[in-house]
Amino acid sequence: MIVQSGCYTFNENESTDILQKVLQQHKELKNSFRQIVIGYYLPENILIPSKFYRYEETQTLLQAMYEKGQNIVVSEAVPKWQLHNAYHVPAAIHQLVNRSFATGNFWHIHSIILKNGIEEHDGGNLIIDFKTDSFCVIAIKNNSVLFAQIFPYVKAEDILYWLLNICKQFSLAQTEVKLVLSGLIEKKSAVFKELYQYFLNIEFASGEDDIRLSGDFYEYPAHFFSSLFKSDIAREGLFNIIENNLEIPELKTLDLFAGTGSISYELASRGAVDQTIVEKDVQMHEFIKKTGKQLGIKNLKAIKMDVFKFIDQCSEQFDFIFAGPPYALTNIDDLPKLIFEKRMLKPKGWFILEHTLKNDYKKFPFYKTERNYGTTVFSIFIENRE
Repeated sequence: MIVQSGCYTFNENESTDILQKVLQQHKELKNSFRQIVIGYYLPENILIPSKFYRYEETQTLLQAMYEKGQNIVVSEAVPKWQLHNAYHVPAAIHQLVNRSFATGNFWHIHSIILKNGIEEHDGGNLIIDFKTDSFCVIAIKNNSVLFAQIFPYVKAEDILYWLLNICKQFSLAQTEVKLVLSGLIEKKSAVFKELYQYFLNIEFASGEDDIRLSGDFYEYPAHFFSSLFKSDIAREGLFNIIENNLEIPELKTLDLFAGTGSISYELASRGAVDQTIVEKDVQMHEFIKKTGKQLGIKNLKAIKMDVFKFIDQCSEQFDFIFAGPPYALTNIDDLPKLIFEKRMLKPKGWFILEHTLKNDYKKFPFYKTERNYGTTVFSIFIENRE
């Protein structure tokens, strides 16, 4: 439940001082939380295809694109889109936030939007999140990220100028592209009226059923907060399912298309002690091994291999298998077929496949049920053979 929210505006020169005052005045921020997510809404970023990503080169790339300053480079993987997001954070702010929330997870607004999953529209999507004087826009078509940027604005015409230019540059028809709006925008606003004159398909981002607002928030539309509370709702829902049905400490687990390995780290934090992770990307594989050691996870096997090749060669059986393939994977439907053909699950073992709304597995053998979190769906299959 969202019970408190605050909004503070300040210029770049006074940002650290204001943030320090906010942290001091709000004592509730010193409480213990099960999960802390820090979202950065900063314009100096680049999205790099994972196969070309090299951490040591990101500083050079960012400096070539933006002015030099007292910044720290933060980078994060967005495995579903096979991208890395690298961005500048003012050094003083990042150090202050790090000291205040040592166990926090850092995500850029672009990463948050992309990792939430997007219901693709045939004419393409413009995902737009508004703040008081800036807006973030991500353009997507045919399972590809075309553009992602944060722009300042003063009046509605500024927003319209950038959106029309993006449509022209990437051949997105105003009559076909779908705009999904979130953040601080209302139907009666001048911004919405301008958009309505130029675009046919406009909708507001919906909230999640799992999130409730306390009384003080009911007067505001749900899309005001959607970019905040969507950051990890699908994963939380996933682990609620697992914990309510399986004894995690007793499971032998397999994580396919592991990306950063986050699913396996969550399983380890809940007691899993026999884990196998499969990820073919060299950078991600090294990251998984390094993170596993840092977290002190024992009996974690990180295998650098193509998932389908691994399945073909695998002779083991597991209690629990999770697969979170990239959204662009064309042969995703082969995964449940191959896993059950190879009998990779022990009797009563679970296979959970993460996918978008485009895929439907209700008629597949061994299908049990699904959980829908907006644009992310988890289909659950159970081995019922002895």
